[in-house]
Amino acid sequence: MKHLMQIAVASVLLSVFGTSYAASISMAPAGSNVVIGDQVAIDIFVNFDDDPTLGGGIDILFDQTHLNVLDVVQASVGDPGFTSLGGIANPGGRVASLAFGDFNCVGGGGDILIATILFEVVGAFSSTDIVMQDNADAAGPFFSCSTFSQQTVDFSGATLSQAGADTDSDGIPDSSDNCPSVFNTDQADNDSDDIGDVCDDDDDNDTVLDDVDNCPIDANEDQADNDGDQLGDVCDPDDDNDGILDGDENCPIDANQDQANNDGDGLGDVCDPDDDNDGVLDGADNCPIDANPNQEDSDSDLIGDVCDPDDDNDTVLDDDDLCPSTAIPDGAPSRRLGKNRWTFVGNDGANFTQASPQAGSVFQFTTGDTGGCSCEQIVAATGTGKDHLRKGCSTSVMLNWVGSL
Repeated sequence: MKHLMQIAVASVLLSVFGTSYAASISMAPAGSNVVIGDQVAIDIFVNFDDDPTLGGGIDILFDQTHLNVLDVVQASVGDPGFTSLGGIANPGGRVASLAFGDFNCVGGGGDILIATILFEVVGAFSSTDIVMQDNADAAGPFFSCSTFSQQTVDFSGATLSQAGADTDSDGIPDSSDNCPSVFNTDQADNDSDDIGDVCDDDDDNDTVLDDVDNCPIDANEDQADNDGDQLGDVCDPDDDNDGILDGDENCPIDANQDQANNDGDGLGDVCDPDDDNDGVLDGADNCPIDANPNQEDSDSDLIGDVCDPDDDNDTVLDDDDLCPSTAIPDGAPSRRLGKNRWTFVGNDGANFTQASPQAGSVFQFTTGDTGGCSCEQIVAATGTGKDHLRKGCSTSVMLNWVGSL
């Protein structure tokens, strides 16, 4: 049911040569509690006791989504008078061109009721302002009768409020609603900035707006995104996009679906700088996945002995090598290679070298034939004479050795 509320509203502070004059519009306390459908009467009073005034006009502005003007009633004050030259309401929320009549430079009388404006409350709001501004076009500027100079006018208006107003109809009064215009019964506020998430354009308060933030509810001003999946690292459960969640992952930012971890230290091989945990970093380790802190490398082939399948580099794998420490080149001959004698130099793959083979020779020996043993090692193993150490192994020594294996 509509009801009428009478409200006195404060207004015009007039000043001449720095002197303030007693002119006011005041609003009674009852104006702070209105509801949609109320009719609210705003009484306009002036007081020109300190200096009679003539002329002048004002506009009264308001929000048309909140209020609607029903009528402007001029008070019966004789002369001086008050007239509305511009009609009741113009587009844009205005009571336009309210003009003061000629006061005939008669002062006194205290507060004078000039007019009453009747508003209807048509919209929901927590508070809404009714303000005034000078409009000299209405009846010229305000003039002081004592100085005949133009007066400077300061205006103050009125404020109406709705107790318990709920603009978004979410059951939470605007006064305590963190999104008064957007329905949000849960009042979620991720960053605790008193702006609800549904109306907060930066829900994590990291200065990156939600519509471009790769973690809208987790602060990450740097927007780091290791795997380039448009989901920032601070909110991405799988930062390397390898299908294994970071909490279960031994290399959270390096993709390794197999989770290989050679040394069992909880750090996956793809992100472990020391995969065999021997204290030598992989980049300098001659056996990156086999612990060998002393880095022994018998054949100097840059592959450490513990991971080198052929430690003496004689082309025979260690598991099959009868002489795993073959020196290359061969220690025999100790002098010059004799005619028809054999030695393993290592410059022809696995083949032994023969000096000045006799005509029609059909023999050829490899380290595979000798079980990975050189001439020097064959001589030591068989007790063959020192002549073979000096000149190299004869064909008969070689044949006997190969035949014995």
